[in-house]
Amino acid sequence: DYPVDLEFTANFTEDGDYKISLLQCRPLQVEGAAMVELPKVQVKDEDRIISARGAVIGRSLLASVDRFVYVSPQLYARLPQQARHEVARIIGVINHVGGEDIRTVMMLGPGRWGSTSPHLGLPVRFRDINRVSVLCEIVAMHENLVPDVSLGTHFLNEIVERNILYLALFPQQGDNFLSTEFFENAPSRLLELVPGAEELEGVIRVIDSAAVTTDASIRLMADAIDQSVLCYYERPA
Repeated sequence: DYPVDLEFTANFTEDGDYKISLLQCRPLQVEGAAMVELPKVQVKDEDRIISARGAVIGRSLLASVDRFVYVSPQLYARLPQQARHEVARIIGVINHVGGEDIRTVMMLGPGRWGSTSPHLGLPVRFRDINRVSVLCEIVAMHENLVPDVSLGTHFLNEIVERNILYLALFPQQGDNFLSTEFFENAPSRLLELVPGAEELEGVIRVIDSAAVTTDASIRLMADAIDQSVLCYYERPA
């Protein structure tokens, strides 16, 4: 079995019936999509950073996360358009700043990554995020706008075909959980990595796991088959 990228429309008739029209069906090139064997883990509530069920597209992953780049949905939504483009530029700078100890990077932000409309998401280009391992779209902006995600777009296809794992997180659905305590209060290296970005210090947060904990690792387990995600502190037994 191989994943496919499927695009269709559904037209509803007055009698309550519907007609589905297939627009596109093509192979989705995912490297080793089902080759990762994921363990069953029990995680205490206080050790959870993210837990969700939703879109997980790409290769299943079990890895320690070295760096998080987080864009606050609430603060981003308050920015004028020019400042939102500045956020995208700074993300591109961060993307190319690493080190031998920074291997797995996860970026999270509101709405569509790669959007041409800054009020709907982050107007980054592919080269601004091409070194990350995981890209997460948070389906939240502000109470009057719930943005669309990148499902079905060419930008998403390019991400997945470059072996970047894609996640869509719906904070308001079911038991989905995103620890704002972690992302808003953990030490951020933004000003160290991008001097002069003081005005966006609260909007963009660069969190290195090594600066957060010394007695645990931060693990991400994403299951593309089960469509589930868990990011958590893994502590020594």
